[in-house]
Amino acid sequence: MLAEKNEKIKKAYSILEVISKDDIKRAAYEAREAELHDQMTRLKSAREEAIKESKIIIARNLLTMGLSSEQISKAVDLPILEVEEIKKAYCNNN
Repeated sequence: MLAEKNEKIKKAYSILEVISKDDIKRAAYEAREAELHDQMTRLKSAREEAIKESKIIIARNLLTMGLSSEQISKAVDLPILEVEEIKKAYCNNN
């Protein structure tokens, strides 16, 4: 059996045996797994938001250097329309 050859599979199999026999343990295990999944989703969202904000900051800096919207779009991997929106917002604030 594969579980006998691989220690990690063996451990997972023994956990499965325990939780499948006990409704309370199974519910606790499922709740923990759901929480871990939620944490990973929140981390991924936060990471994506930070990357987006960094791109906007870099785009603003490139605007002050006089680069064109097309150049900035390519440099920071944002759509030209979004660069134009940043440009309008930046010009209105300065």
